[in-house]
Amino acid sequence: MKEISWPLWTMEMTPSSVTSDSYPIEVGVACWTAPTSAIMLWSSAINPYGVAGWEETDHEFLERIGFDESRLRQGVPPVVIARNLNDIFMSSTVYGKGGTTDIHLANRLNFTARVWPTYELKSWRVICERRPANGSSAWEIIRTAKGDAADRARGTMMGIAHLLGQVPSSRRVATMAVALPI
Repeated sequence: MKEISWPLWTMEMTPSSVTSDSYPIEVGVACWTAPTSAIMLWSSAINPYGVAGWEETDHEFLERIGFDESRLRQGVPPVVIARNLNDIFMSSTVYGKGGTTDIHLANRLNFTARVWPTYELKSWRVICERRPANGSSAWEIIRTAKGDAADRARGTMMGIAHLLGQVPSSRRVATMAVALPI
């Protein structure tokens, strides 16, 4: 069984709708640097306005998930988010809960921004395959995570921590430079 490489990273993206034309409108990141460290969280809205192909936003869907248009307008342009994610993750493996949805949204972000990702996005289930005994209870932790993208990234990280037999604390920080040390 291959051991886990530290730090561990999780990423969660919020889609603009439930269709295949969806694009990311928010990204959340959780970083757990070591078993004895707190999980650090960061998130940002992604501003889709003025981005070719990102015109269709399902406002009913956004309302249902508690995401309003003013938050979108305050978001960061896709190119800035894509470059920052590369700077943060470098060549790390990043885990997401959404499987193909997360990969689709990350690909859409990077394609639109014309930024090639330096990191590899995988499903959290890769870790579960290494430690199958706790897989179903870990999924329950991940599945029930609510809140913004950072809260959901924390939920994925807490599920992974459960698989590793750990119970870390977490804290939210304002900037990526502080939140996500490399």
